[in-house]
Amino acid sequence: MIFSNKKKGNAILDSFTIIGTLLILGVLSIVVFNAYQDINTDVQADPDINETVKAQFTNINEKYPSWMDGAVLLAVILMWAVAVVAGFLIDSHPIFAIFIFILLGVIVFVGAELSNFFDDLMSDAALATTADSFPITTWVLGNLHFVALAIGISVILAIYGKSRMQ
Repeated sequence: MIFSNKKKGNAILDSFTIIGTLLILGVLSIVVFNAYQDINTDVQADPDINETVKAQFTNINEKYPSWMDGAVLLAVILMWAVAVVAGFLIDSHPIFAIFIFILLGVIVFVGAELSNFFDDLMSDAALATTADSFPITTWVLGNLHFVALAIGISVILAIYGKSRMQ
């Protein structure tokens, strides 16, 4: 990818991609772990399965939540950094700031709606106990509107806070 001063971007709209990706990653990790726990229970109860295999299933069952919680945190940090760098590379006129603030309001609203969706989804009895194993994911997705607001503000600061070198 070649960066030049003639290219424009939509860094504030990258927040939509970020919150969508975080929601999908978080929900999938919790749902997959819920299904894995059911499979692990069946594997542990089956007398025909080797003890080594049972030990491997138990090992994965114990480590999966911390791995995926770390993966969600890493995804938040990396996508946030990429959005800020992309915002820094955009040369935008300050007159467009009003549009960015309007879009930021829409992004925060969408983040709040997706956060409510996540809370409703995790209120299911089967998923609620599984979601307790993912404290970082649950916090990030439960407060997605604040995460989107923080990302949006940092991107705005990157777009308009840099010095004009031209």
